[in-house]
Amino acid sequence: MKKLFFSTILSIGMLCGVAAQADETTQPVSFKEALNAVDEPIQLVNHADYDVCEGHCRPHRSGDWSATFELPLLSLYANHGAGGGGGRWFDDFDTQAGFRLQAGYEGAHGLGLRGRFFKYDTDGGAPNEYFDVRMYDIEGTSRLKLHNWNFLGSGGIRWGSIDFTDENASGARSLDGVGFTLNGEARRSISNRLGFYAGARYSALYGKMNAPANSIDNSVVPITEMRLGLDYSRNLGRGVKMVAAVGFEHQQYSSLSVVPGIDPEDVDVALAGPVFSLTLLR
Repeated sequence: MKKLFFSTILSIGMLCGVAAQADETTQPVSFKEALNAVDEPIQLVNHADYDVCEGHCRPHRSGDWSATFELPLLSLYANHGAGGGGGRWFDDFDTQAGFRLQAGYEGAHGLGLRGRFFKYDTDGGAPNEYFDVRMYDIEGTSRLKLHNWNFLGSGGIRWGSIDFTDENASGARSLDGVGFTLNGEARRSISNRLGFYAGARYSALYGKMNAPANSIDNSVVPITEMRLGLDYSRNLGRGVKMVAAVGFEHQQYSSLSVVPGIDPEDVDVALAGPVFSLTLLR
């Protein structure tokens, strides 16, 4: 009985000594200090920004560069009608392929800058008749994302030239002008990779309308553009994303003056047809 008593007292004493030693060597550490001591970043697995990486995680970029090539297949229409014959404006032109190039940069907060170039030439169809267009745009952009919707607004400066013939193919007319351009686009996701889009652009060119025998100073040509279509996006790896789209495009060139006077003769010309585009983002 005495051995059991002394053994119990000895065991209690040893436990008290160990506890006292541990209390002296252990310092209280706050949760904040514990987080600061961790070398690796901490992420919540179910958080929306969590990415599964093998060995390392790529930091988020501050913005995106983009380049777009578009191939519109456009037919020409006029307010006097299309198709050869008396009283018609143009003889029939075949559907022609124009092209549009676009390059830009968009920052992390949705603000960006881009440049655009569009070219269209009629080729064949009626001898000595043509309608040729060159357009250059420099514009600022602003993007807004709301749930499955993606909105883009832009505005800037447009320089352009329009060269065309009159209804008798008797002389060349041209306009070189500078003005403004405003644009709005909307995209709605259908699935992870598929979406539909719509857009409208309004521009005005101010300049001098030239003709063989006369010219019209202080002319203005309003230009309205609309498009509607579907797009498909896919990640190609190495931070590159591809967007392929197909749609329908309409361009309206209004008040192209031909004969000066109190009531000058004007013509409205439209270019319309399918458009195919390919965009790369990085």
